[in-house]
Amino acid sequence: MLRSSIVATKSLLAKSQAFTRFAVFVRNQANTIVRLRLTDSPWVRESGEKWLIEEVGGRCRTFVDVGGNRGTWTELMLASGGEPKKGLIFEPSTSALRMLRDKFGARSEVTIIPAAVSDQLGETQFFEENEAGGTSSCVPGYSKPDAVRRVVKTTTVDASLAEHGMSDVDFMKIDIEGFDLYALRGARKLIDERRVGIIQFEYNESWLGSGSTIHGAVDLLTSAGMEVFLLNLNGLYTPNLALYGEYFGLSNYVALSPAWREKLSARIRGPL
Repeated sequence: MLRSSIVATKSLLAKSQAFTRFAVFVRNQANTIVRLRLTDSPWVRESGEKWLIEEVGGRCRTFVDVGGNRGTWTELMLASGGEPKKGLIFEPSTSALRMLRDKFGARSEVTIIPAAVSDQLGETQFFEENEAGGTSSCVPGYSKPDAVRRVVKTTTVDASLAEHGMSDVDFMKIDIEGFDLYALRGARKLIDERRVGIIQFEYNESWLGSGSTIHGAVDLLTSAGMEVFLLNLNGLYTPNLALYGEYFGLSNYVALSPAWREKLSARIRGPL
């Protein structure tokens, strides 16, 4: 009886345009609170990305940087010491490629691949911002208004690893403004064959425009035996996606193989 009364009341309120607008306002404010709770800094050196590289970089021999941008992440990885490293950097932006070649062009351990990463080989549209803008994207309507639309080559992680003779990857970072799940799908062979130790990827509002969901990413990764955590300055947290749902806010997620989960056990904090 109570449930029926509640449903009837909601149905009545839904007929009011003013109340519906108020409900949307309340929902948007609530979503902002959720995003702020789960967010991380967009800057590598000010986010959980920095401590993660410092923690594991010395034990990584191979890495993949999907969305190299200005090369900050790769710089930190190469500076982490330890094992000699070999890495691939993917980047379709012409201005970002100039910066990457200036930084790493003379380093034999790094290969720069001028392409966008997706789940198939071919071409796609890319909206490029000036001076390696951080929200250049393959997702229409997400980049800054002055972004220039270009058609760029697409590749997959699986195809590129085979081409460059890399069988295993210790650490793969993905930050490509909405196409992150596409990149994961294009690395399905690597993931399913359990040849990758750590995968870090960014989730944000651009996922909505690409038709991607964090649930889809987590399902892909956990089906291959990896465990997924939310990354922030204080450590790794178990995300409660059943509670928070698809919030489309800036966050970094980290998937760990069982071996790397054990190595990083001291950094795991539990549910958030």
